[in-house]
Amino acid sequence: MGTYHSTRPKFEIPLTQFDLVEYEAFDEVLETHDPGLVINCAAMTDVDGCEKNPEQANVLNSDAPGALADQCAANDVEFVHVSTDYVFDGTARDPYGEEASPNPVQVYGESKLAGERAVQEADGD
Repeated sequence: MGTYHSTRPKFEIPLTQFDLVEYEAFDEVLETHDPGLVINCAAMTDVDGCEKNPEQANVLNSDAPGALADQCAANDVEFVHVSTDYVFDGTARDPYGEEASPNPVQVYGESKLAGERAVQEADGD
């Protein structure tokens, strides 16, 4: 099953409308569908929009993923979070490895890094 924000996609799977801003309501999604795994691909990806509205960027890219991960951990549901290369500054000559130190240079990258850390705090896996 999947979720969507405002426009229902034409997927042939069960879909539930879910507003990431209201992440407290995610418990209802978990209870209704009882998934074994949640993959979070949702984010505020408008880099310029994040600069103009850093509060919203932090809610959607940091607070929400952390809360979803907490809710999944509490319900024994695996959680996968998709981040971005924007957590790096782009100055490396070689591809970044998993152990590379992040250094975001804009609000979008900062908010996504905060989201990564919030997810890791919820469940280190």
